[in-house]
Amino acid sequence: MDSFFQDINICIFKSWIENLSFKEIQIEEKSDVIYFKKKDFLGTTAFYRDYLIEHEIFDNCNKERLYYMHYQFINFKQALIIFNDFINTFKDYYQPRLTKVLLCCSAGYTSTYFADGMKRFCNLAKIPIEIEAASYNNIDKKARQYDMILLAPQIAYLESKILTKFHGDVYSIPPKMFATNDYNEIVEFILKHNKFTILNK
Repeated sequence: MDSFFQDINICIFKSWIENLSFKEIQIEEKSDVIYFKKKDFLGTTAFYRDYLIEHEIFDNCNKERLYYMHYQFINFKQALIIFNDFINTFKDYYQPRLTKVLLCCSAGYTSTYFADGMKRFCNLAKIPIEIEAASYNNIDKKARQYDMILLAPQIAYLESKILTKFHGDVYSIPPKMFATNDYNEIVEFILKHNKFTILNK
């Protein structure tokens, strides 16, 4: 394609992107870079010399780059296919709801050790579960701040009593899961019983 028409076409393409409108996405342009902002995610479309275009998506929480594509603009059809993939991917990203879990045992010592292991597991696996430990004596002070209460096997016999008091999600952890620190199974247990959807897309 003649460079004159190439210049015109890429300008039209850039202007078209700048004038797009999407629900919950803020679009702004600065120095040949178009920014797409949505909650904790940032998308960029950058225009460079020699008709090069670059699409990127970042997670603002941990600065991780989630998507990267660069190409040379040839025509509208080629550029639209790539851009549509980029913007649809960006629209699919969302910040999952953080589920708060209170883990209780008789004195709080065993549950603290278990909760620390769960935190490490969830952080590494990027599972949006926040888990804290508490003794049974402190459950009244903390329970209403959480979506779910998990009881260590040592106090499983108190499940019905606690359930009557808080009328929420109260469950006893199966002894084998707790005794073997099977964090993966505990996550599955939470997903099975929690009324909220917390997995990443």
